[in-house]
Amino acid sequence: MPEKSLEKFQSLLRELFQFEHGDLNFGIYRIMNLRRTQMERWINEELPKRAEAALRTPAISVESELASRLADLRQKLVAVQADAIDPDGRLVKLQDSDLGKEYQRIWEQQRSAPAKTPEEIESDLYNHLYAFFSRYYDRGDFISQRRYSFARDGRDTYAVPYSGEEVILHWANKDQYYIKTGERFSRYEWQAPAQPPINVRFELTEATVERDNQKTEKERFYVPVPDAIAWDEQTRTLILPFQFRSLTEGESAAVTAKQNAARQEELLARAQEAVLKSKVVTAVPGLTTALLAPKKDAQGHEVLDKNDRPIPLIEHHLRRRVAENTADYFIHKNLGRFLSGELDYYIKSDVLGLDAMFAAGTLRAPAHFQLVQAVRDLGHDIIDFLAQFENFQKALFEKRKFVTECHWCITLDWVEKAALLDHLTKLLNSTDGGRKQIDEWKRLFAIQDVAGFAEPITSEFLRGQQFVMLDTKFLPSDFTDNLLATLPALEENTSGLLIHSENFHALTLIGERYRESLKSIYIDPPFNTESNAILYKNAYRHSSWLALVIPRLALSMQLEQPRVGVHTIAIDDAEKDRLALAIGELVPNRDIITVTVVHNPSGTMGTNFSATNEYAVFVFDDERQVIAKEERLDDPDIRDLMNTAKGTAGNYLRSTGKTCFYPIYVSDMKVVGFGPVCPDDFHPTRNVKRSDGVVEVYPIDSARVERK
Repeated sequence: MPEKSLEKFQSLLRELFQFEHGDLNFGIYRIMNLRRTQMERWINEELPKRAEAALRTPAISVESELASRLADLRQKLVAVQADAIDPDGRLVKLQDSDLGKEYQRIWEQQRSAPAKTPEEIESDLYNHLYAFFSRYYDRGDFISQRRYSFARDGRDTYAVPYSGEEVILHWANKDQYYIKTGERFSRYEWQAPAQPPINVRFELTEATVERDNQKTEKERFYVPVPDAIAWDEQTRTLILPFQFRSLTEGESAAVTAKQNAARQEELLARAQEAVLKSKVVTAVPGLTTALLAPKKDAQGHEVLDKNDRPIPLIEHHLRRRVAENTADYFIHKNLGRFLSGELDYYIKSDVLGLDAMFAAGTLRAPAHFQLVQAVRDLGHDIIDFLAQFENFQKALFEKRKFVTECHWCITLDWVEKAALLDHLTKLLNSTDGGRKQIDEWKRLFAIQDVAGFAEPITSEFLRGQQFVMLDTKFLPSDFTDNLLATLPALEENTSGLLIHSENFHALTLIGERYRESLKSIYIDPPFNTESNAILYKNAYRHSSWLALVIPRLALSMQLEQPRVGVHTIAIDDAEKDRLALAIGELVPNRDIITVTVVHNPSGTMGTNFSATNEYAVFVFDDERQVIAKEERLDDPDIRDLMNTAKGTAGNYLRSTGKTCFYPIYVSDMKVVGFGPVCPDDFHPTRNVKRSDGVVEVYPIDSARVERK
């Protein structure tokens, strides 16, 4: 009987240690593979030995002896009087005899707390360990999964950390980092079974990503590039290139599936077929066989699909690579402490069982405590193993990341002061980067409309454009280095910093430099609405959101100037209440004020109500006035510059409000007036600079769509 419980627990341990991913050869998997032999030996050999040694004690022997003693007493009582014991084992005669009294006492104990054999106790040990670890593990993460208590006293399944506060907010992922997947274009490499082993590496040769916080309308897919498949004989590595992009019209028409998930599956099936038919693959002996080898689970059994067909390794890894970008995952900040605390609670609530222990009597109490000790000792051994790997991943995540590149935006007056304007002119006219800089000036500043502009561009013209911004990303590094070397007090004169990064790592990077130095911080986190929820793989949508936002919010709080700093956070109804509670716990002595921001007067359709607003949550110290009143004219002329709405409704277009299409007059960066409503047949393509220097600004977006 303990064999089945042991095998069940061993199977779970192999899943916890991700033995099924032993063929992966990158990142944390490479580290785990180095210790895989040690872990397998512990699971297969050390675990049963440790369990047997822990339960081979005199206290455990008492349990089995009681069962034997009860059987012996029964035999003796029946020998005296055949009907002394009824079919249920109850003593109905000879109750006053010494044998009868002893039988009655042991039988009562057995009925309320049955004595167990050593084998049954060993099964209980494995079952308890299985029950504990399985309630926290979910496809690579450790999380308190939703469970309902069936205990007669209604005791809880989990213990929530609590130190006596009046009100406490707790969420399932509170002690975890939420790792945003987004587009994770890291290397993916695995080993196919062969002698010697064959490495297979998926390489991304092109990727289009969402920029400027704008959601793309077209879905992007992993698209194979069969013509670029390569084989490296020296390292025995097959390189399979992919692109992550939207489909062309021809590609989209060729895909028969309609749903995006099914379309990606179809593309992966085509990718697999293309790989197996590639001349590069068929030319390498044994490579096709290795790619088609069946995927095996942690127990070494072949993994089958819904049609009971073995899944080839190439198919499994293609799907897994794509799946990495469709679900979040978590890293525990202190997995060892978390699981150790939960194990202690589990032992008290589920293993110790005071009612059963009191019913069994003091004679059998040592055996009960022996089981408790075994569960605790073996549980902590496994927790130590798991914590080592989780701490390694945590260290990788928290480690400050390298700055891969740095560019500067510098006005041309600084270039002239550095006596580099003539050099810049040559670069603009003779290099590809210079051509791109001129194109950017045309797009951003309409420099082609400025008097005196001509190509090739001249130094005289540039001297008249002192406040046009130069972007050093287009220029050679030696020019940038020479320019920066001439700038006085570079850091003090830098008026802005833009970081392109995952925000947690960006905040970590600038933490020391900007600690307690910023007056105002604005945050626009994902709203986590029903239609645009963050990626999450469990039922904890709101907990996952808090695990994403709060650690980053805590880092940004460290950048505020004491007493005068203000945080402003944009949010809507989906997470507003939870956000306010979490901030109150994070900074309990600060004021939190929520202001309604009406952004859509016509309303967003809802089941019962149409929402017209979002919210701005202000967090500040109330000791002094840090948010001042705005000075306003008695009768101001206030109009929106342009309706920036988007969507299919089209109520932002010029055609829906013809009287709202008119120019705004700007001079010296100030609004100096408003023009008349434009005639229906007038369609300007850009802003117009008049001879008097006034610029007529029309409500036309970057795609030249006329708005109102």
